[in-house]
Amino acid sequence: MDKMTRPIEIINGQRHCKYCNESFPLDHFYVLPHRGRNRPRFICKIQNHNVTREYYRNMKQDEHKYKKYLRRCRHKQREYTFRNRWRAYRAYDKRIFGESDNLLEFNDAKLLMAKDCNYCGRIPAAGLDRTDNTQGHIQTNVVPCCKFCNILLMDMPYDAKLCIGKGIRKARLTGLLDNYTMPFLRNKVKNDDE
Repeated sequence: MDKMTRPIEIINGQRHCKYCNESFPLDHFYVLPHRGRNRPRFICKIQNHNVTREYYRNMKQDEHKYKKYLRRCRHKQREYTFRNRWRAYRAYDKRIFGESDNLLEFNDAKLLMAKDCNYCGRIPAAGLDRTDNTQGHIQTNVVPCCKFCNILLMDMPYDAKLCIGKGIRKARLTGLLDNYTMPFLRNKVKNDDE
């Protein structure tokens, strides 16, 4: 009989796990897919954790497979970040400027956010900055911009942003901003540590 399909006994609202040889509450088990069998399979959370850990340990031994997995995770995370920022831009534009047909589409925004920052050169910028703050995030009014520059330059005129951006780029290239964090982020880190 397959290890995964052995019957699991239920006694006093608890299920006995044959893998761990212990009893746990019923909500401590995952139900696995049937895979053509006539009854569901159950696995306790501890055993599931061990199986998962073993799977990733084996994957790490195969360097090619592990690199492919990490690339896929990074791509998903970046896509998630881009989509959330784009949604925030759209929500802001709809709230401030009302409904408009010429708001930036996600694919256009994604291409822009993947470029380097227009001011400091950080790659990827992962954000957008409006050149004219009286208009919304439309194709002709946005440039790629990292969070640092976006917060620092806020609502300055675009020409001033470009001048200050040259200084920020020089400071970033010489390493002066390597250990710098924004003041409001410093407070957030302190509060998280406490």
